[in-house]
Order: sequence, then C-alpha cells, then structure tokens
Amino acid sequence: MKKVLAVAVAVLGLSCSAGFALNFDQGPDALSLLGQALVEAAKDKTPVTAQAIYQDPPQCQDFVFGPKDPAASQVVPMWSVEYGYRCEPVGNPAAGGTVECGWLPIGVYSVDVKVVLRERKPLLPWESDAFTVCLAGRSLRWSQGATAYDYDEVGEKGGTITLAPGAKRAQRPDPNGITLRSWTPGLVLTLDDKWASYYSGEAALLILKLKMENAGGADALIGEEKIGLPAAPSYVVDFKTLAKDFSQRLVPGAKYHVSISFRRLGSISSGETVGSAQTERVVYRP
Repeated sequence: MKKVLAVAVAVLGLSCSAGFALNFDQGPDALSLLGQALVEAAKDKTPVTAQAIYQDPPQCQDFVFGPKDPAASQVVPMWSVEYGYRCEPVGNPAAGGTVECGWLPIGVYSVDVKVVLRERKPLLPWESDAFTVCLAGRSLRWSQGATAYDYDEVGEKGGTITLAPGAKRAQRPDPNGITLRSWTPGLVLTLDDKWASYYSGEAALLILKLKMENAGGADALIGEEKIGLPAAPSYVVDFKTLAKDFSQRLVPGAKYHVSISFRRLGSISSGETVGSAQTERVVYRP
C-alpha cells in the first residue's frame, strides 16, 4: 500500500536571511548531533544545508465510492513541502561572529491524485468503498477503510492509483434499514425493513427497551427484549404478550416508549448493533 512517486520537484533557492539563533529544541530529536556538525562546518566554510530531514505532516484525502458512483474518482491535487536545516556564518567567526541556523523549504512535491476501481463488483444499496490517500514528501500511500471487498493495487502511474476487488467483506448494516412504522396505545410496535429482500434466508435481531415515564424523575426501564425474526418486510411486537418478563406490571394510563436497535444475523452484513430510534410516548390503554 505504499508507492514512492517520481514527482516534480521545485527546488527553492532561498537564503537564510530569516535565520534565528541556534536552538536544537526546535527540531526533531535527531537534529542535535546533525546540527552540531552543520555549525562546525559553517564556521569556516560556506553555508551548509542538511537535505530533506523534515517534512510537512502528510496531506490526506478520502475517496468514497457509492453503489452508483463512477469507477474513477475526481482528480485531487496534493502537495507536500520538504525542509532542510541550514546553518551559515554571520560576521567573521574569528572576530566573535556567530552561526545562525533555521529551517527552510528545499523542495515542493505535487501530484494529481485519482483512484480508479478496475473490474468493479456490485455493492448493496447501503454499502460503499472508502480509501484514504496520503502524500508525505515524495511518498504517496493509500489505505483501505470501510469497503465491501478486499482491494489490491494493480497499477500506478503518476498519481493515478488503480485498485481491483477481491474477496467480499461483510460491511456494517444500514442503521436506517429497520425503521418505525407505528407505536400504538395498546403497546403494539410495528417496524418496516427497507432491505428485507436482500436478507432473504437470514434474520434480524430486534433489541427493544420498554420504558415508563416517571413524573419528575428518570424514566424506568421496564423490560429489555431481544427478539430474533426471519427477515421480512415488517415486524410486529405486542408488548402485552411479553409482560411476564417485565420488572413491573403495565399500568393503564401511564406513558410508555420504546428504544429500538437491531443486528443482522447472517453473512451479508457484519453483526454489530446499529440504530438508535425511539418511539413517541403513548398513554397505555389496554
């Protein structure tokens, strides 16, 4: 996932006119010994610069491909600056002159970056392929984020990185894939599954927390139910039929609401819990 580019280098012919008194605490840890050597060299010679010993922090760009996006991203210009540590004599060293040192740019590296997916495989409607490309000095690196497939680099020219998909990955399910349809005063909850047809033969695990409103205090957790159901366009849960599992009896006239999350059980998506929907509060009327 690394590539060193032969990118354009603009060497800047800058002097150290803005130099400052030597202070090795301002540079990387490794600078001290190198700086001492530069100082000694500069005492009786022409100014000396240590080449390419410091770089700008990497510049990074995310590239995300959705199911309907083209297989080639837009071009993103990226650049990075490389610095040298320069020491030069000021005045006559033999007559009490000093040596001043400082950072100055010695190279600017730029590249137009594009990511291309070759022989792209289909994504499910909620899936995406995400990559991060970083430029640090002359080194261009890419990394794979949340993707629906394993990707390998199959080509690189200039700043164009070409990737090809391999084995399928189970991605995080759509947190909005199961949504609330209704919550009634009879404490009947109905949920819709937007992607049920894609999960045929698999199951959904509903994680439901029933809470009762307490006047002037925190809502009381009455019961937490984990209900596994075959994937279907809708799911209906009647909390009255679950009352035996609750920490206290249901009270007519009290207000109840439900917190809803879920997992997908099977191989299509990862098994992490998603969703954090909550119903409105309804007054219980048996």
